[in-house]
Amino acid sequence: MGRLVGIPHFLTQRAHLEEKEDAAAQRKARKALLDEELDLADDSPETRALKTIAISAALRMQEQFEGRVIRRTLDSKDWEGNSLLVLPPFKQIYATLTLTDRELGIVENLAQQAKDR
Repeated sequence: MGRLVGIPHFLTQRAHLEEKEDAAAQRKARKALLDEELDLADDSPETRALKTIAISAALRMQEQFEGRVIRRTLDSKDWEGNSLLVLPPFKQIYATLTLTDRELGIVENLAQQAKDR
């Protein structure tokens, strides 16, 4: 995201190295969990360590966005207290799709590739 919006830090070699180091640390922590056959959803010290690695990387990246990005939510209000985003009520529609032979082939191919991985 930082590169897409042109934040200078994310275009540097340092940012690239940080990203690689973060990914390596996460892979190493995940491998340790798998070697010990621990569940990633477990709340063990090992899984907390993995979460800590991810959180510290996210916080470091968030610092680079400081003063550049304004975050708004569905509940955000303007200076007069009015909602910033007025949406119509959510309506869910269920429909049945019939795929063509070509589309079905693509889906089956992708499913097989995912299964092979």
